[in-house]
Amino acid sequence: MSRFVWNFLGGCTVVSGFLLLTMRNEQATQLPPDQQGTSILFLVLFEALLALIAISCFFPKSHPVTLRVIGVLGVVSCGFNLVQGFRQRDFSYYPMNLFWLAPCLYLIWRGDLGNSALEKK
Repeated sequence: MSRFVWNFLGGCTVVSGFLLLTMRNEQATQLPPDQQGTSILFLVLFEALLALIAISCFFPKSHPVTLRVIGVLGVVSCGFNLVQGFRQRDFSYYPMNLFWLAPCLYLIWRGDLGNSALEKK
């Protein structure tokens, strides 16, 4: 991928972090007080993950790390959706989750998009 694409991905990650913070204010009013602590914890963890992705997008040597983090996030998301589908007895998302699971595992395993051999020539 070109440098522009990596910079664009990093910029979009920064923007999504800011949007997540603004959406948190709207969600905080809808939660009961006993669940707000958990919500803040998950917000901090997700913001840290977004910061890791954004920082590693801007440095070329860390691009494999970026892709592996995105792959781990995809596997966790697929796992969460599969568990939630099983709990709610809604199996309509299973084919799509299984479709996305393979590319996410590939990103974790390889850390590149398959074009590293072409770039080295």
